[in-house]
Amino acid sequence: MSERARNLLLGLTVIVGAVSLGVILLLFGYLPQWIQDGYEVRVELNHAAGLSSGSRVKLSGIDVGVLRTVRLSDPPRRGVVAIAFINPGVQLPQELKVSVEAPIIGGSPTLAFDIDHLTEQQMQQNLPSDGQGTVQGRVPSLATKFAEELKAALDEPLEQFERLSHQWTQVALHMNRLIEPRSTEQVDSGDQAGNLTTMLARADARLAELQEAIKGLTNWLHDETLKADILATAAQAVKATKTLESGADSFVKLADDARKRLDGLTNRYVALADDLSNSISSVQSMIKKADTNQGTVGMMLNDPSLYNNLNDTIERLNQALQEVQLLIQKWMKEGLAVKT
Repeated sequence: MSERARNLLLGLTVIVGAVSLGVILLLFGYLPQWIQDGYEVRVELNHAAGLSSGSRVKLSGIDVGVLRTVRLSDPPRRGVVAIAFINPGVQLPQELKVSVEAPIIGGSPTLAFDIDHLTEQQMQQNLPSDGQGTVQGRVPSLATKFAEELKAALDEPLEQFERLSHQWTQVALHMNRLIEPRSTEQVDSGDQAGNLTTMLARADARLAELQEAIKGLTNWLHDETLKADILATAAQAVKATKTLESGADSFVKLADDARKRLDGLTNRYVALADDLSNSISSVQSMIKKADTNQGTVGMMLNDPSLYNNLNDTIERLNQALQEVQLLIQKWMKEGLAVKT
């Protein structure tokens, strides 16, 4: 191969390599500064934390630019100044929260902007895009970062614990009111409300009374005289019951006998009343005949003594009949008295 051909092949190889490198850089988002479009933002930090020229800039986890330079602040100020080049079309609010995110294993740290804490009104106040915008941030040390992350992780549990502590404090206050000393006299007078202490005090008093009652019953149960009296009373009650049963049988028999006798007397007095009624009817018939002066009776009526005697007899018969009726009525109401 001639030298000319070899030089031509070498030139083509260099051109292809340069083009390939450019394509690779474009694929990875690298563009020369002179062809990049966007604006610069000055970021003031207390520590670089591994940031360098070419470190990426992210907003809420999205790549929005690159750091062009990272240098120390001009004396007497401390810290570092990083110039971030922000992609066109990306607007950054003024109240940004700046931090540095470093991967756990491998890779370079990135400058992170966070806007989650901003309000809608703060989101509308953007940094100038003429290269004069400045934001400040503080990169915490490893211990400080660990403490902040630990605090963020414990904020919610601590808040819940605080609420629970408040609730338990209220429970403890209620329990204290339940067990604080209060006298039953204050509760009975209405000065204070009853609680567990007064309830236990009343229960103790009732138990003491119950013990006294049980003690008294025990003394009675062990009293031999009382036992003898109870047994004697029970025996007398049994005897009285038997006597009452036998007396009841006798009373029933006497009542049946009296009823039979009363029925017989009633029948007799009814028959006597019938006879007296017939006699009175006969006398009335005789009187009618006497009024007409018929028969011997009419003639006898002319004798005044005979008339008087007959009149007395009739009156006595009427009185006897009335007494018999009264006696029957008395027996029917009061019963027949039977002597035993």
